Amino acid sequence: MDERTITEITEGVIGETLTWQVRMTDAEGRGHVHVFPQETLAWRAAEYGIDPADTDTLLDIILHEPFLPALAVPAAAATDPAARAGLNANTLASKGSAAIEPVQLHNAPSTSVAREAHQLRIADVKRHTRIRIPEGKGKKDPRGEIRARGVDPGRVAELAECVAVLKRQARGETAQLATRALPPIGMATEEAHGA
Repeated sequence: MDERTITEITEGVIGETLTWQVRMTDAEGRGHVHVFPQETLAWRAAEYGIDPADTDTLLDIILHEPFLPALAVPAAAATDPAARAGLNANTLASKGSAAIEPVQLHNAPSTSVAREAHQLRIADVKRHTRIRIPEGKGKKDPRGEIRARGVDPGRVAELAECVAVLKRQARGETAQLATRALPPIGMATEEAHGA
């Protein structure tokens, strides 16, 4: 099993995007860094209907996502744990023929089904790759800064509107995205940095 322990989480900026930089060490002492926009927590809460106050679950999902197989690859789709659990969707394949594919965010009949499928995939990843927090007496939990910052429930509601429209568009329905539904994503501003 590939186990990686979080050693530090810091804030960064790439271009104008605020990021979290999660530093980890594996069992052989090699360092790894996972960098993602801070807005990702709000997006996952909006996409999968996860409580925005549950930053530990959101972070756990985000840190394991890079290890998910690409479902566009037929072999990965054939062994997908969500598909094996019966979470499949009828879609249109090329040339208008019907196809069955594993449930994903864009083709799920509901947010709860999308969440269930995603959680099954994350659980499957954890059979061979696990991101851990430091354990033992006196060990500091590096997730503290993300917990303290939190995820804005109002922002999650805005993004959930956007996700709903994008899902309708993916199904071929007419849906317009309101200009206000997709505010700027995690822009680095003086206000964000307390200036």
